Amino acid sequence: IPDYTEEQSEYLAPRNPIEEALAYIWQELLKLEKVGVKDNFFYLGGHSLLAGQFHGYIKKVFAIDLGLRELFDAVTIERIAILLIEKESKLGNTEKIAKAFLRIKAMTPEEKAKLVQKSKLEGQN
Repeated sequence: IPDYTEEQSEYLAPRNPIEEALAYIWQELLKLEKVGVKDNFFYLGGHSLLAGQFHGYIKKVFAIDLGLRELFDAVTIERIAILLIEKESKLGNTEKIAKAFLRIKAMTPEEKAKLVQKSKLEGQN
């Protein structure tokens, strides 16, 4: 049984793009405005079904398959970011992916459509 008895600390903002991307995903899943890197997923209202969704997000966004057990043990963004870095196939790849993810999330629907169109045109060349 995972130990979630860690004391909840004061808010600590994401310090790098990986933590920022993970915080964004948690905010979406947990319907929260702000998530700190030391916050406990389960203390914030997370549960096993949301953890499964989070697992899917990580696999889709970062192309890294963390085990569900690892997610249940690493209940903070800070710890999950460390796991992602440890499991990345190429050094620095996870940070590059996080930066791209954040840029895309910040785009308007029109900007996203232009990006998709540009990608299609480049793919034809």
